[in-house]
Amino acid sequence: EFCYIFYDGSSQFWYAASPEVLIKKQAKTLKTMALAGTQIAEVESKLNWTKKEFDEHQFVVDYIDQTFDNLDIEARFESKPKNSKAGFVWHLKTEIEAENNDYSCLDIAKALHPSPAICGTPKKEAKAFILNKEQLDRSYYCGYVGYLSKAESQLFVNLRCANQVSNQVEIFAGGGLTVDSELKSEWQESQNKSKTIAAFL
Repeated sequence: EFCYIFYDGSSQFWYAASPEVLIKKQAKTLKTMALAGTQIAEVESKLNWTKKEFDEHQFVVDYIDQTFDNLDIEARFESKPKNSKAGFVWHLKTEIEAENNDYSCLDIAKALHPSPAICGTPKKEAKAFILNKEQLDRSYYCGYVGYLSKAESQLFVNLRCANQVSNQVEIFAGGGLTVDSELKSEWQESQNKSKTIAAFL
């Protein structure tokens, strides 16, 4: 996880513990991941992934594959997703690696972002729907954050984050909705994701 505290210089603090690498660039290697599909379980042996979670995960895998194809980057995908614990929830994660090329870390980040995990698919239509219906100023939530240098650059999707102004704290978390989603379950999932920050507070 990537943890940070950020002060905007006036009145706001942001902090987060994001589990999702958007892009890591080191020497001749690029790394990213598909992190989508969530379950709540006390231990890994209790996980029972359903078609809904696998479909949600595959949307992101396919999107990254297509994005790299468009950039003419040949990527190597793990053959199947693995379980990955992040705070109070588990995710399906597929790690992806490619050879570096002439693109900068920011070039690749801009191409990959936003993925279906935070924007939906197809992207253009989903983004328009969200902007029309969501009625929430996401601010830095679901953007990307990290560090850039010549030796190594790494950017993370800004998930599991909170904004603090004075003694007021607003926690940001969300869920992936598909046609198979059960809304009560999605709400519980979002609450459990928010515990990553709430437990710290």
